[in-house]
Parts: sequence; structure tokens; C-alpha cells
Amino acid sequence: MGSGATIMRIELTTELPEYWSLLAAYKPQLLLRLVEEFAGEDNVSPVDVFGREDALSEGISPQQREKAFSNCMLGRGTSPYNDGRRAICCMRQQSNTLAAAAALATLACTPHTILDGVDGRVRAPNCSEATSFFEIGFAQLGRASDPLLLERLGRLAFEGRVVGFASPPGIYMGKIQPGRLIAPDGSELPEESFCFSRGRLGEDGEGRFQRLTFELPDDADFAMADVRDAATGRPLRYGGELADLVPISVFFQATEPDTVIDIPDPVVVEGAATPNCEEFEALYANFERAGS
Repeated sequence: MGSGATIMRIELTTELPEYWSLLAAYKPQLLLRLVEEFAGEDNVSPVDVFGREDALSEGISPQQREKAFSNCMLGRGTSPYNDGRRAICCMRQQSNTLAAAAALATLACTPHTILDGVDGRVRAPNCSEATSFFEIGFAQLGRASDPLLLERLGRLAFEGRVVGFASPPGIYMGKIQPGRLIAPDGSELPEESFCFSRGRLGEDGEGRFQRLTFELPDDADFAMADVRDAATGRPLRYGGELADLVPISVFFQATEPDTVIDIPDPVVVEGAATPNCEEFEALYANFERAGS
């Protein structure tokens, strides 16, 4: 979006690149139809999605087609159909993949125990302690989601539970906290301004949606530039500001406690525990309130 441009619609996605890569390899026509749907266009050229004219020909193998798609649409690819110029189809950064989520969850579910230096308890690590167990790059204290995920999954592992992704595995968006975005007169935005798609409600009643389109109704008497964040009073200027307000969820399932009884030797912590988790706990509490 250039300087001075007017926001008409904001679209967010948490669709995993692995799914789109499989479509590219084995269902390229379906993939092109989805790109056309998200872009609001009737005819998207395979060149803009695969980077080559012959992407749909029988002489191209699924592996070649998948590689062409990845080079064009993911990572440092320059296709306008996945960088916001014409459309957003799926997440494209290396850290936003199913493989990255699985690696983090696997590490988090590896049991670790702490021998508290103050009261002598053997306990699960808190988020700052858990982060120190892992290689740099898998979890960082500066990223609110990673340490909290490590602590909560680590606690389940400490209790002897077997943990796995709920089916289907994915990264899903929740509803924005009611009243967080407001009209110029201070009223809440119409509910129809937020359209969730590419998902469904789970059996637990929680939404499992991977796409959010934010657009004011046709009869709105104000523009997107007039929408304000009730917490800061600032107007909404960029899509990233909306993304910061959307809670993100990964769903897991776990067995009963003591399914696994092999508890590792504890790591001794000198002095009082220093959680340093207040910021992450507060963010998580906000996410839970937003989804309730």
C-alpha cells in the first residue's frame, strides 16, 4: 500500500504453506481457483503463481510444480498474490510452518524438572526457565507465544501426559475482544465487519478459522481510517495493527496424568524462582477473554 493510500479491506490468514504446497503439486487447478477467489479476479495466470508458463502441463512432475510454487509464492518469492498487493493466500515465512510448530511442540513436550532452591519442590519449569533448555531460534523470550507455549506444554509433560496436536493440526484465529475496535462515535463496529472463513467450529465450540476479512458494511457512514483502537485511541492505519489484536490458537489433546512415569532428574535452581512471565500471562489472559 503506497503512501496516502486508503484502506478498503484487511485480510489476515494463518493457512499453512504445507497445505498450499500440496495443492500446488497435486491440485494446481484448485489452487488457481482459490487464488482467483482471494484476489477477486477471474483469471490468474499460472506464471504469477508458479513462475513458469508450463506449470500445468503433463510434462511437469508434482515435485517440480511444488518447487516452482515455493520459489514464486513462499519465502522470498515475489508473486503479488501472496504479498498483499493482489492477495494473501498463506503464511510464507519459515518460522510460520507446520514443521516449525511441530518442532517447538516436540521440544516443549520433552519432560524437564526443576528442583527449586528455596522450598525444595520438584516442579515443572516456568516460561523463562523452559526457554533456556532449548536451542536459540526455537523459542525466544521476546516472542510472547513461544515461552508461554513451552511452559504450558512442559507442565503437561511434567504431569506424565502424552500430548499431541488436535486434528486437524493448524494455526487458527479467534475473535477480537468485543469493543476493542470502535467507530468514530465510540460505538462497537458491526459484527458483519468481521468475516471468518476457511475453517469451522470445533466440537468444543472453539472456532478453527484460518482467514479473517475485515471490511466495513456498504452502509457505514465512516471510513476504515476512522476506526480506532479503544485501548490506545489511535486510528487503524495498517493491517499489522489488526493482526496484533487477533488471538492465535494451536489446539492440543492430552492423555490423563501419569500415563508416562519416567521423570528425568531435576535441574537445581539456586534462590527463588524468577518467572519473568507476567507479560506473557497477561497476553494469554487477554486472548482467553477475547475468545469467551
